[in-house]
Amino acid sequence: MGKFTTLDKASLTQTWSLEERSALAHFMEKKEVKTGDPLFVARSKERGLFIVDSGLVRLNYENLSQQLKPGDSFGELSLIYPTQKLASADALQNSELIFLSFENWTTMRKVAPLVSLKLMESICAKFAQQLNEMIPPPKLFS
Repeated sequence: MGKFTTLDKASLTQTWSLEERSALAHFMEKKEVKTGDPLFVARSKERGLFIVDSGLVRLNYENLSQQLKPGDSFGELSLIYPTQKLASADALQNSELIFLSFENWTTMRKVAPLVSLKLMESICAKFAQQLNEMIPPPKLFS
């Protein structure tokens, strides 16, 4: 599929306008990986956001793993914070992804600041939702 279709179904960008998704797509590139091929390994330093277009990708951290399906994203934090990867990622099936490199992210912040702000807001919303799912709400009444 095309980058526009991927962004249309991605949880990170599905509520965006067509113009916003088009602007983001301009900075993203397609990546194809074959079953078993790594996208990155733990302790590597490459930076970028991945969105799964087709296939299945697995994230591995110590003895934990998570399968990602079309529409799922990962690598968001590496755009913001330069650190080694804690996890590794590999393709469970032949997969197509779209990728926003750190270099393209840096360019996008300069030439399309409103789109980069929209992406940051979406990333923050994703992390907030994940935190809310992990932490029980405080007890208000005894």
